[in-house]
Amino acid sequence: MHVSPSAIFSEESPADFWPRVRAVLHAELGEHRYRMWIAPISLKAADEGRVVLHCTTPFHHANVQEKFGDRIRALIAQFSRIERPVDFVLDRQTPEPRDPQALFDGTAQPPAITAKRVTVDMVKRQVAERYGVSQTDLESKSRKREVVRPRQIVMYIARQLTDQSFPQIARRLGPRDHSTILHGDRLIARMVAEDSAFAAEMEALKRSIRDSNPG
Repeated sequence: MHVSPSAIFSEESPADFWPRVRAVLHAELGEHRYRMWIAPISLKAADEGRVVLHCTTPFHHANVQEKFGDRIRALIAQFSRIERPVDFVLDRQTPEPRDPQALFDGTAQPPAITAKRVTVDMVKRQVAERYGVSQTDLESKSRKREVVRPRQIVMYIARQLTDQSFPQIARRLGPRDHSTILHGDRLIARMVAEDSAFAAEMEALKRSIRDSNPG
């Protein structure tokens, strides 16, 4: 499914074009392909001269350029409104997996987007403070909207900022069934893709969590 950027974001903001590009690709590609190919990409530089995107392995680097390079370049031009080269470079500090086919068939876990020292408990604490609920509320069975939405945000951010699987996150939020975590993650991802203000709110919250854990 092709999603028009203008249908998702009405205004361009050069300061955060990369989160917007990622949100559109998430909506277009679906959860599995997004996490396999797009989530591991990191923005390393963006100025008037060029945009530099780091890929994780030679296999990832080659396939991203072949399968998604043109679309990524088009979205960057759309949101930044500046015609500039986009370079896909290999992060040489990331080792090549022993079995590159694992990335292709989806059996490998994509690299975490941020430091693995971020924990689910850290995410719960920051989200609870941000939305005025307690961590006990987040772990409870409450179906109140003011509790359910922050709980789903924990599910979404925990998947992005930690190395925990759906079942592992589920155990830190209840425990719950891992399918509940999957549903919450997808719901918030869809909201991010459809609402630029909410997308900015999620990016700010993730930055706050990272900043609280300097490593």
